[in-house]
Amino acid sequence: MNATATVLHAPPMEDRILLHNIPWEVYEALRGCPRNRSIRFTYDRGRLELMSPSARHERLGSLAARFVQTWTLELNIPILSCGSMTLKRAILQRGLESDKCFYIQNEALVREREDIDLDVDPLPDLGIEIDITASSIERFPIYAALRVPELWHHDGETLRFYALGDDGQYHEIAHSIAFPQLTPQMLMDFLDRQYEVDETTLLRQFSQWVRETFLSDANSSGVPG
Repeated sequence: MNATATVLHAPPMEDRILLHNIPWEVYEALRGCPRNRSIRFTYDRGRLELMSPSARHERLGSLAARFVQTWTLELNIPILSCGSMTLKRAILQRGLESDKCFYIQNEALVREREDIDLDVDPLPDLGIEIDITASSIERFPIYAALRVPELWHHDGETLRFYALGDDGQYHEIAHSIAFPQLTPQMLMDFLDRQYEVDETTLLRQFSQWVRETFLSDANSSGVPG
């Protein structure tokens, strides 16, 4: 079969190219090319999507990751941040980059690993997925096939948490698995402030709220101030 391509224009500033009939070896070669580091690849059994994320996409992903890092710093929870590490398995013929991903429950198992091999090492415990423009390849089934236990998904308007069930599907959850005290609304209360204050101020506000809510006996309301 010959490879074919479809160019998809998905504003704001997120052009996507969808390629068909692409062998796994070609996907890996493209993914490994240093010139392609700024491109997000999604591969699903011969279909390959190339996407250039917008500034808003990157902003949301960065903020969500910094909230995770602030939360774990204040509550002294060990994590390993792996950014947009490629998650792929040749046996499944599937691969993608999370916007951000973290080892939490399995952090100790990969702490000393300079090169994580997902054929032998565990998948990240948490993936963060920003989806402000619809992908031409559904990414949730790829995460499910790879067996990533928890996903946070932001569609540009709302943040939702999902857990991988025994049926191999993701189901919406009210509290994070990795951080049981945390709900999507708690993070949304701060994400909604991103245009009101600078990022440093926002993170300081979040840090103060975490300390006052979860580390202080004087405040047990759990409601952001």
